[in-house]
Amino acid sequence: MRKISLLILLVLLILGCAGVQTPTYEQLDKADYGKFPENSKEIVTKYISSNLIDPYSAVFSGWQGPSKGWYADYWGKNISFGYRVCVQVNAKNRMGGYTGQKLYFIFFRDGNIVAREGGDYRPGTMGEQRIYELCSGKYIK
Repeated sequence: MRKISLLILLVLLILGCAGVQTPTYEQLDKADYGKFPENSKEIVTKYISSNLIDPYSAVFSGWQGPSKGWYADYWGKNISFGYRVCVQVNAKNRMGGYTGQKLYFIFFRDGNIVAREGGDYRPGTMGEQRIYELCSGKYIK
């Protein structure tokens, strides 16, 4: 019984370590990125503000994008091509104090937001590391 448990654990570890599958250069060259999001700043501001406790207190800074890129879901299995925007937001919490800069990653396809990450990751976590990778250009052509 113990050997079977160890075997199952080993298989799960191997599958879990497969990581994000990256597209080939050929796939990147032939990719359809969809329609460019002309009013991305307005869409992102409205979207993020609508999810804040005090939307009128939001201070947006450090805008990056929109730029062509690709996005893989957290498990790295589904890859999408489109445009990305990264922005830092500082807003008030329930107690009325500012939370500090939170980094957001927004991914567009044909002018619509199809993925969002960040804003709620705690410092030093894998989530924070992922959001910085997404915004650093790791997933950009």
